[in-house]
Amino acid sequence: MGRGRAAVAGSGPDQRSGSVPCNFRRAAKWASVTRKAGFPDPHFHDLRHTGNTLAAGSGASLRDLMERMGHDSVRAAMIYQHSTAEADRKIADVMDSKIASVVPPRRVLTERDHR
Repeated sequence: MGRGRAAVAGSGPDQRSGSVPCNFRRAAKWASVTRKAGFPDPHFHDLRHTGNTLAAGSGASLRDLMERMGHDSVRAAMIYQHSTAEADRKIADVMDSKIASVVPPRRVLTERDHR
């Protein structure tokens, strides 16, 4: 993680005091709160992963993801760049529109044209 982010994530020394912060799960009453919300015992990192995967799917660049997550390496940010059928469709649609903008439309042949 980048500097200053460890304290936010609850996994390193507090930047102000240098002391190790309290356990996030205990402080947030994580088990009780998530159980009441209908999500029995999810890991906090699962939420982080889901949020960053959604950000990547929305078109965030690797640099954007790295900044969001406090990562210093492209390799770490690449974890969230899952390929999906939806992403493949968007890519194909953009390519189609770019090609269509420079290639004149062709007349579609009908069965009558083949006689």
